[in-house]
Parts: sequence; structure tokens; C-alpha cells
Amino acid sequence: MTSGVRAVRDTKIVTAALEGLSGAGAKLGNAFAGWAKGAGRSSLWTSTRTGTSVSNAFRHFKDHGADFGARNAVDYTKQAQAFLRSPPSGTLSRVRSNGDVVRYNPGSNTFGVMDSAGAPRTFFRPDPSVHGYPSNLDYFNAQ
Repeated sequence: MTSGVRAVRDTKIVTAALEGLSGAGAKLGNAFAGWAKGAGRSSLWTSTRTGTSVSNAFRHFKDHGADFGARNAVDYTKQAQAFLRSPPSGTLSRVRSNGDVVRYNPGSNTFGVMDSAGAPRTFFRPDPSVHGYPSNLDYFNAQ
């Protein structure tokens, strides 16, 4: 299956899942799917071997959206893109050997990674009890 076909299929799956929730869920699903189509999938979010950029962005929203007060997946994705592409003052940055850009802002405790094309890979608030490093700065430096 090509990535374009998979992206359309995943967008429909996400939309259908949200439509089953309620009228508000249907509106959210349709809004995210429509926005994702217009946003250009290559820069929306990175894809994985098993998921498209749309499904990956939605999964990250479900996992981390509440940490940022995101109203929906579109809001979360826009926040991630803004942080990664135009980081606020005080944000630390490093480039991995594969070209990924890793960013961490100690003031807001925000961590994110984008690929060399600017598509987010992840965006979250790190927690030493989860990542196992003594501090979030140590976690960033280990990247």
C-alpha cells in the first residue's frame, strides 16, 4: 500500500472513530481530517513504518495533548509545529546525526523532535520518573 493510500485510509479511520463518539466527536474528526489534507502531509507530522503522518499526529495528541491544554489534534499539532519551527527564547537545540532537530525548553519543560524537513516526530513534557534520567536536562543532553 502506498503512503498516499494509507494516509487517506488512516484519515478516514480517525474520522470514523471520532464520529462514533458524538456530534462533537464527528466535528472534531472532520476538522482534523480536513485540516490534515490542507496542511500537506509531509510537514504535518512524521509517519512510521506502520502509520501515516495523520494517524501518528493523532496518536501523539491522545498521549500528550492534555499536557499542553490542546483543545483537539489540530491545536496540538499546531503547537508542536510552532515550538519546533520557531522555538521560544531559552530553548536548547541539538542536531542528531540523522538530521533530526531536538529541542528542549527548560522554562516551559517542553521537549520535541522534528525531522530535517521540519515535520514533528514527538512533542511532550518530559518526566524523569518516565525517562529514567536524573533530570529533564540530562534527558535532553542524552539525545
